Amino acid sequence: DLEEVLLQQSSEYARADAFTGGTAAAQTPFITLLTTEKAVVTVGKQTVTGVSSDPLFENIASADPSIVKYVQNIFVVNQDGVVIAMKELSVEGSPELAFAIPRFTTSMQAFALSNRDGLFASDVVTVGATSRAGVVCATDVCYRNTSGTLGDCGLMDSVKATLVRRQIAVTGGSTPHTGNASLTPVVTVDGASAAVTVEAVSSLQGFFDGLYVENQDGVVVASSVLVPVKTLDFTFTVPSGTTSLTPYLSTTEHGLYAGDTAVVPETAFCSALNCPEDEYPLTSSMCYFDSRRADALWQHQVVQKIANPFTPDTTSELSMKHTPYITVTGTSATVTVGLGTVSGNANDPIHPTANDHFIENIFVVDQNDAVIAMSELSATTSPPSLTFDIPIGTNSMRAYELSMKHTPFITVTGTSATVTVGLGTVSGNANDPIHPTANDHFIENIFVVDQNDTVIAMS
Repeated sequence: DLEEVLLQQSSEYARADAFTGGTAAAQTPFITLLTTEKAVVTVGKQTVTGVSSDPLFENIASADPSIVKYVQNIFVVNQDGVVIAMKELSVEGSPELAFAIPRFTTSMQAFALSNRDGLFASDVVTVGATSRAGVVCATDVCYRNTSGTLGDCGLMDSVKATLVRRQIAVTGGSTPHTGNASLTPVVTVDGASAAVTVEAVSSLQGFFDGLYVENQDGVVVASSVLVPVKTLDFTFTVPSGTTSLTPYLSTTEHGLYAGDTAVVPETAFCSALNCPEDEYPLTSSMCYFDSRRADALWQHQVVQKIANPFTPDTTSELSMKHTPYITVTGTSATVTVGLGTVSGNANDPIHPTANDHFIENIFVVDQNDAVIAMSELSATTSPPSLTFDIPIGTNSMRAYELSMKHTPFITVTGTSATVTVGLGTVSGNANDPIHPTANDHFIENIFVVDQNDTVIAMS
């Protein structure tokens, strides 16, 4: 609530209340009534006047603690000082909060918390109390981890810079504290997920107000600016390629604390990185998900001679056998292949898994056509499926699968090797398939990689 946020204001700016900068301050929030039931909060007079010479708050994204600047959250209180709307923000986009005005509200005041400038208050806006429907709760997400889809690295670096800047303000130095068991964050890894926790301390002076987690290279892989809280419950997906994680937790009164480094087992990784686009340093500039989707579509176009993926056709057994189906359970989902996996009818087809016919790849896109989950499969993956956590903000999903029926085989003779295509080339069984060679269907390229994924032969 307002009292908790003011503790941070007191710690950093030696003030017991919010700044009231008036219309001349770029940090000042303004409440605009859109209707009798809805309102929006924006920051800077220019957002309500449209006059270019009026002040406007502008975000500055940077990993430098002395430069990074943004409104980290906006909240609105009613005539009783109760928070009726709140939103955590980032360096991306303009700071604003649209909300429904709860029933029985007679006045509202908005507050904007800038990471560099502190807390600023708007003028009080009076509204009618009886003209609205019974809105039960208008509160937006007030505590959220930002890494459901591995948020933007620029945002993560800015969060780190903000917390380091607070450490300098509170302690005079940028080095995090260590050794205080009651304030030291602990990171634990469970499969492809990780959690940051801290010992609950009822006598804690101040609140936890932010955290970030670095990998073995010092890259921030998860972060969150928190509405000040006394307890902590933060989870995130472990990015592929991570071998260790180190947590850092900020407190309003005591500054920044570093936790012990946790080793990430190799078995913890998903087979693909969960990020929407170029957000994590990889060997390629393109996100792994998008590059594999592009590769899958390219394979489909080469083999099938058509531009787009096949769409479901309930009149075709071939289509029903290859169509992926999504089953949602709570906040997770599972993709399976073949109508029989979801219909419960033993006569409906299910995609087989064999050396010469298997599902090579399954991926899922959201309403923005961003890949939100992916799994690489093989002839040993039976039945072919993909289970994943549904990212925050997803409201629709569509699954795709790439079926592979042309497996290459390596035969080693002494210090040389031969690659052939089709099980029949190595099994000696005349009934096993061998890839044909025709004008419209042939093998275009064969290559071999070693244990380091280095190409050692190609034809």
